[in-house]
Amino acid sequence: MRMGNVAMRGRTFEMIGKKILFEKNAVRNRCFVGLLLALLAISSGTAKAQQEPLRVGIKQVSPFVIKGANDSYSGISIELWEEIAEILDVEFQFVEKVNTNQLIEAIENRELDLAISAITMTSDRLKRIDFSNTMFNSSVSVAVLSQPPGMMDTLFFFFNSWLLNVLLTLAMILVVIGTMVWLFEMRRNSEFPRNPVRGIGQGIWWASTTMTGVGYGDTVPRSTPGRLLGVVWMFIGVLMISSFTATIASSLTSENIRSHVGGLGDLSRLKVGAVHGENPLTLLRAQGIIAQEYDTLNHALKALANGDLDAMVHDRPLIQYQLHNDPDLAAAVGLSNITVRKEEYGIAVGMPADPNQRNTLVDEINASLIRVKSSGRYDEIVGQYLGL
Repeated sequence: MRMGNVAMRGRTFEMIGKKILFEKNAVRNRCFVGLLLALLAISSGTAKAQQEPLRVGIKQVSPFVIKGANDSYSGISIELWEEIAEILDVEFQFVEKVNTNQLIEAIENRELDLAISAITMTSDRLKRIDFSNTMFNSSVSVAVLSQPPGMMDTLFFFFNSWLLNVLLTLAMILVVIGTMVWLFEMRRNSEFPRNPVRGIGQGIWWASTTMTGVGYGDTVPRSTPGRLLGVVWMFIGVLMISSFTATIASSLTSENIRSHVGGLGDLSRLKVGAVHGENPLTLLRAQGIIAQEYDTLNHALKALANGDLDAMVHDRPLIQYQLHNDPDLAAAVGLSNITVRKEEYGIAVGMPADPNQRNTLVDEINASLIRVKSSGRYDEIVGQYLGL
């Protein structure tokens, strides 16, 4: 009897053990299935996210972003991004904004994944968004109204140290040529006296009249070496006078342009224009300079050409491109030699959700940008639009 009870209790314990083991396996299976479903959901969400194209913000600013027919785009920034996107093997769509401020705000609000145009990297913007490595080196310059030089501009120009150096060099050349022709002619030509002072003086007179093309004919070389020197000097003189005249005319125009603005401080007493929402406007405000705001660069330059402004401050390559493609505007407006500030353009990217994490998109863009530059494709793109 006791043996039967023992066997029964053994079977009971065995059944209880099997039940516990079954329940453990069931719990383990449910956890495994739940984990598998979670991984599938995450994988599905990731795949879905990868399928969504990157939202790339742009703004129209020639020659970096140029809008063509049927909402097509071209330009330095557009072609550069297309090269980067091909390396990264990502789909994208362009989203156009009016100005840089709108692009920055859209990236902050996660409406855009990145933005590429002519976006200056500044310390204030780096607090709000991330940037790639330098995409393009630029500078902020001053465009002014170009006017024909007046009488006073011409008079002051002749006291310029550069012109005095040129005249001194020319005088030395005339002395050398005058001395050479005197040495060739003094024994056979009575028009060149043997006295060194009078003879060399006569030689300088001959060199001057020959160079300027006046050629009075009162003094001419008669020996073969003297005439050979005369032929050579005639051609050299024509080239020198042409170059000298062109240089003076160009310098007079440059002096007239520079006379309006000698530095950033001079802008405070002039009517200055800038483009709304762009970094040059912020730069002027930081200097306490009040500027008239315009929607586009073209409007600002036309206002300058019409005499509504005395100066216009903007990025130098953008002004150069506008003047290059508009001869009428180029005839009325010129760039001064003043560089307000050196600047660097970058590709703007949204901050990562966790500030302590690396921005993987920035790292990928930087690596691709290096590949584009090292391949020579970058220089081809820039040269196509700026001729550099």
